[in-house]
Amino acid sequence: MEIQINNQTRVFIAAASLQEIMEQEGFAAMPGIAVALNDTVCPKDEWTKTKVQDGALITIIKASQGG
Repeated sequence: MEIQINNQTRVFIAAASLQEIMEQEGFAAMPGIAVALNDTVCPKDEWTKTKVQDGALITIIKASQGG
């Protein structure tokens, strides 16, 4: 299956949960991130229950300080 993560195509062997994808991509342990699946914010406690389908769009945003 192909999905877009921050506008970059990634290929995965099979359907997976959002948690599995975040772990595979190295984002699961990062603090201060927000994730949207198909333009809908997905809280971290929902990642394990959220299935990602072929063609999905995932946007990952990291919070930062500064001005």
